[in-house]
This record gives sequence, C-alpha cells and structure tokens, in this order.
Amino acid sequence: NGVAATGTACTSNNGAICTSCDSGYHLNDKKACAANTCTCVKGVAAAGAACTSNNVATCVSCDSGYHLDHNRACTVNTCTCSNGVAATGAACISNNSAICTSCDAGHHLTDKKACAANTCTCSKGVAATGAACTSNNAAIC
Repeated sequence: NGVAATGTACTSNNGAICTSCDSGYHLNDKKACAANTCTCVKGVAAAGAACTSNNVATCVSCDSGYHLDHNRACTVNTCTCSNGVAATGAACISNNSAICTSCDAGHHLTDKKACAANTCTCSKGVAATGAACTSNNAAIC
C-alpha cells in the first residue's frame, strides 16, 4: 500500500515502514500505510482510492433531496415553482428543478409536478378565469 523504506530510513529489519503511501492511504504515526477514512453527512462516504485524504468529509453519492456539490459534500436540493409551492427535502428530487407540491388558487398540479392555470367552461355565458376558476375543467360561469 506504499513505498517501503530503505537504507537508514528502514530502522527495523522486515519492519512495515513506508516513506510514502498509495492513493487512499496515509502514513500513520508508526510510518505504516493505513487506509484513509472519509465521512459524509447525508450521503455515502468515499472509500479506497476515492478517499484521497484521511479524516476528511468526502462523499461519492447523496441521499434523496441532496446533491453532490463542487467540494464533494452533500447539499440540500433547491427547487422552484411558478404559481405554487416549491418542493423541499426528499420531494425536491433534482437540484434546480421546477417541482411543485401544491398550487395557488386558479391553478392545478400537473402530472409533471408543475402548476398550470385552471380552465373552466360555461355553456351559457362567460367562463370563469384566474382564481375564480377554482377547479380545472369545471363548468363555472
């Protein structure tokens, strides 16, 4: 897991003494190569060669509602929503996505989790619009 010490740097015959370590390992206080340990809040910690420094927060994937940022940490997703309430937490499945959980008056939630304006009909007059059209595809004059 590293480069063995030679010459005067090798202080013990057949000792596990290293001068440097492979990626994913670090020199411990006994000059041996030990596997790095990474941590990750809200995701899966890096291991092996992906854990490039010991005792560092480095993630390889994130829990639902989080994304991997440029520092390899898990950051909460942010969603947007026109004409309604944006998804938060695990409901915001993709960062910077337009995902709604509910809609303002006069709008309804589509299959794609967007808020669309309600459409009303009126056979003997003028169809309601905006907030007055309280239900999509309703007959409201």
